[in-house]
Amino acid sequence: MTEQAIVKRRATGVMLGHYPYHYCGLCGKQIHWITTARWKKMPCELQLQQGNGKMTLVTNDGRVIVKAGPDVCGYEPHFGHCEEYKKLKKPNGGNNG
Repeated sequence: MTEQAIVKRRATGVMLGHYPYHYCGLCGKQIHWITTARWKKMPCELQLQQGNGKMTLVTNDGRVIVKAGPDVCGYEPHFGHCEEYKKLKKPNGGNNG
């Protein structure tokens, strides 16, 4: 695959089955988007997770559950896994001096 094809694929995303898969514009990891109950689109990891009482999960119906317990299954938001996003959120790339 050529560089132009990879860039185009990352920008447009790929439809696989019923779920639209895309690539993170910062780190290039494959993600999918879930529309939340407030009609906002949130990038999420692909793996379905069971809550452990500490993590934030987004369910298939768009509910965002903070500190999801073991009775909740959903997808983790990609923000927590994207190293490039974390660098953007810290002033001076993490150097506060």
